[in-house]
Amino acid sequence: MKTVTSNAAKTHLAQLLDEVEQGETVTIARHGVPVAELRPPEPPVSHPRFTPSEAVAALRAFRDAHPLGDGMTVQQLMDESRYGTPPDDNGSADAQAAMEEWREIRKGIRLDGLSTRELIDEGRLGSETPSPGDHANDHR
Repeated sequence: MKTVTSNAAKTHLAQLLDEVEQGETVTIARHGVPVAELRPPEPPVSHPRFTPSEAVAALRAFRDAHPLGDGMTVQQLMDESRYGTPPDDNGSADAQAAMEEWREIRKGIRLDGLSTRELIDEGRLGSETPSPGDHANDHR
């Protein structure tokens, strides 16, 4: 690891960048005190890519693995998420835990240009037989 003054870093920035590009880490110091490091970037994180069918299948699998609880509606779950409504005795504690788990899972998911309409259409048309619990106007 190489250490240079801030003035030397300013004067020789192109050369330092060449060294960093080769894997070197350069510490920049001001009055002998390290204040910054130039280093190669971390490798990019690879995120899974989903087709509409895969995204719908993943959402259905998550839904099937995390029931809302007796008497709980999707609206109650959304309100809990938005407003932090405290859990009550009808299973909302489980729903809150499921919502937190889903937030963690979806952090790495990117739709890469898929529109919401494509996902909705895939959900409606992607499988010939509806999943258990699918109802056209059921909002639970």
